[in-house]
Amino acid sequence: MASNPEKKADDRRFEEHRDQDPSSIADLLPDGMSGDIIVSKFSGWGSLVTIIPLLDAIKNRFPESGIILLTHRKNEEFAKILPQITRTILFSNPGLGHFLKSPLQFWKKIRILRKGKPTVFIDLQIHTHQSLSMILSLASGASIRVGLKSKPSRSRDRFLTHSIYFNRHQPLSTVFRQIGNLLGLGPLAQSPKIPILFSFREQERVLEKLNLPDPQKRLLVINPNASKLSHERRWPRAHFIRLLELFFQRFPDTNVVFPGSPGEYQYNEPILKAFSGSRHFMRNVAGRLTLQETAILLKKASLFLTNDSGPLHLALALGTPTVAMFGPTHPDLVLYRPNPPKSIFLYEPIYCSPCLHQTPTPPCAGDNKCIQAISPESVLFAMESLLTSPKKDPGPQEWRFNPARYSPQNERHTPGLIQDSPVKIKTL
Repeated sequence: MASNPEKKADDRRFEEHRDQDPSSIADLLPDGMSGDIIVSKFSGWGSLVTIIPLLDAIKNRFPESGIILLTHRKNEEFAKILPQITRTILFSNPGLGHFLKSPLQFWKKIRILRKGKPTVFIDLQIHTHQSLSMILSLASGASIRVGLKSKPSRSRDRFLTHSIYFNRHQPLSTVFRQIGNLLGLGPLAQSPKIPILFSFREQERVLEKLNLPDPQKRLLVINPNASKLSHERRWPRAHFIRLLELFFQRFPDTNVVFPGSPGEYQYNEPILKAFSGSRHFMRNVAGRLTLQETAILLKKASLFLTNDSGPLHLALALGTPTVAMFGPTHPDLVLYRPNPPKSIFLYEPIYCSPCLHQTPTPPCAGDNKCIQAISPESVLFAMESLLTSPKKDPGPQEWRFNPARYSPQNERHTPGLIQDSPVKIKTL
């Protein structure tokens, strides 16, 4: 760790440099830098998957520096499997309420941050929890504080030394590459990778929980859920039921498993009950698997079918063949481009999509026509193409093959259209 005189010298050098060229700071960060680098990301663990290439680039450029992750307590389990992270500081309530309710605990965490004499603070919050992240950036004592900004903000300018325009119309991977360019990190990986090695005993434990009658059969893992960030991302359960009816006609010898959090168990149940009298093996393990066990399940899956959600990002990072349905979000904006191999994304260009993070509330008021318009037949076609040709790389635009994409029916879906109010004219 850098001594206090070295830290003060770095601060002076930074202040002089900022007056000269506020857009380039790579030369302020020598390769042998040893001060901590703090990364703030409070969103769900799926969003932590997306920053793995950035974490890899930081560790490669500054191997002597520790990387401190500030995140929500619910992400604790996932943070443990990230080898780039030196230490994780967790917040149960990542808002100003954390400071107001537990000021002593808050300041203890600040002391931990400052103990490593951090040089750089990277604030990746953009949609939520910005206030806490800004306060932490200044309190950390880091001389270089980089963050994202989507609109003019005097308060954000006061806390950050360098802000990068957050272009919501660009893929997240492009946004993170801008941060990498600013810090002189070099090229970032094209997509996140999680090189997890699972022991034989860990794999056996997952198989015991699944209790598959024939583990050698094809394994289809289905996630019909999405977090409360936007339940509009859920493909209708009736569509899942119809899809499985068609799927079992084509692939009858398949084990089907539904993972998820404890709160998602009941949401999965109606799909399984629709096949309660059939001979097909289906199991609901929502709430029964740890995150690491879920990763093992996804790694063993022949195919993963999902909505836009945290498990989607995890499956892609593990290299699992994946079919995903998108509605309120656009796959080009939330995923790395080009597509990871063995993945197909389905999306319908309804007028009001994408809306997530674009509007305070969904224009459809919950009637998510965007994802409803993806037919079970088109999803089955995507699944067949991966199961029958598993070595084929679908390519970056494969989601466009949905046969219903340009149907006239879609032109009638206008949940986001604002109708003019009739004008009443009073005759005098």
